[in-house]
Amino acid sequence: MKVELAELSQLKSVTALSQSCSESDLSEAFIAKAIKKQQLWCWTIDSAIVGFIVESQVLDEAELIQLIVHPSFRRQGYASIMLAYWHQSIVDRQVTQAFLEVRDGNSPAENLYKKHGYELLNKRKNYYQHDNQLFDALVMVKNLIR
Repeated sequence: MKVELAELSQLKSVTALSQSCSESDLSEAFIAKAIKKQQLWCWTIDSAIVGFIVESQVLDEAELIQLIVHPSFRRQGYASIMLAYWHQSIVDRQVTQAFLEVRDGNSPAENLYKKHGYELLNKRKNYYQHDNQLFDALVMVKNLIR
């Protein structure tokens, strides 16, 4: 598996993958902007995109905006590999805290983040709409200082 910053030539593939996932609402314009700002990492096998991470960093804090794994590659450990790689990448850039939001009730994602050391910071009531229902957002944080 290969990891690299995404290129504009991958825009259509990344957008299609994002749109195939019910948990993602990233527009093509947002994805293009993330690629141009070097905030989107792709994991590939034989040039096929397995997954991607969109991030943001301000000073010593980073935010995981989106982690997507292609449906064909789910439940095989790829999300964990991607997250571990991202953590090392941001530590190398002197980041001390990582933040993310996850929809309350998205148990696979919640469990993944807890496994990687994230803790609940707070909740945002009725933040997400999914299948015509409102859900809280769980704001989670991981301290990276060792």
